[in-house]
Amino acid sequence: MKTIARTALCLAAAFALCIAAPASAEGITITQIDASRLLTTQTVRLYLDIKTGDGSVSTDGIRIAESPDGTSYSDARVRKVSRTANRDEGISFFLLLDNSGSMWDSLDGSATDNAADMRMTHAKRAIGEFVASLAPNDRAGLGVFNTRYKTLRETTSDTVSITLALDEVRKPERDEGYTELYEAVCTAVKGFGEAGRRKALVILSDGEHFPFSAPENPATPEDDIDAAVREGVTCYVVNFG
Repeated sequence: MKTIARTALCLAAAFALCIAAPASAEGITITQIDASRLLTTQTVRLYLDIKTGDGSVSTDGIRIAESPDGTSYSDARVRKVSRTANRDEGISFFLLLDNSGSMWDSLDGSATDNAADMRMTHAKRAIGEFVASLAPNDRAGLGVFNTRYKTLRETTSDTVSITLALDEVRKPERDEGYTELYEAVCTAVKGFGEAGRRKALVILSDGEHFPFSAPENPATPEDDIDAAVREGVTCYVVNFG
């Protein structure tokens, strides 16, 4: 069997996972690791993107090996494979909205007083349409950031409240209008919670990291990636501008 994907996750002790795909598979990607049950049940859930020739998935064709050092591997037991976990259990989304000053400019970056042209207007509409389309078992939360970070809604099944919370987002004052992107992502990922289900952080931003000050230990993109891997959160970015 051909090794398709390999990833590492640091917990109390580091270990590596290796997945071998059936001969019919065109590719397997690990999209998320949930290790919340590792200490209690010695199990780890892997969320996989699997492409096969006939669309079938079975435990007979998937082999997982684990390693304490990334060099020597031993087979791990595959207890169950489910194609409907996301639908049956739902997905938890956390929407992280950039509320820096530049988000109130037009999509081409020019200053505007026309609300219809503002990046923020497009971002709010996208969030409203997105939460309206969620499945019954899905959950969603909302946070905003600029110079500071604020959670507007904790993750909840009451997705209507997310749309209502958007009305609380106002254009920031000048000293609040900076873009502490990396610290905001780290904060959102580490505070996600929602253990035992698929988790996705959706960042809506014009993509410019522009902090108010230079702290002694500023967050970096590498910190964001490390936090997402440790917390088992898949991150997506929607760029406005």
